[in-house]
Amino acid sequence: MGKQSYACLSNSAGRNFIVDSGASYHLIGRNYLTAEERQSTKLARRPVTLRTANEPLTATHIVEIY
Repeated sequence: MGKQSYACLSNSAGRNFIVDSGASYHLIGRNYLTAEERQSTKLARRPVTLRTANEPLTATHIVEIY
């Protein structure tokens, strides 16, 4: 089995993040964004379709969070 590494980080707003450094995409629900982050969302250059257990979902926006 390969090496796995995880990290749990906390930012100044008090939010916790679990980071999987091997993940291709990092996801967050819109309801977990701050008002400032919601305002800074942008359309992705290329939407990404994600295969989930229930149905495919298309991610159409990006946002930078810290």
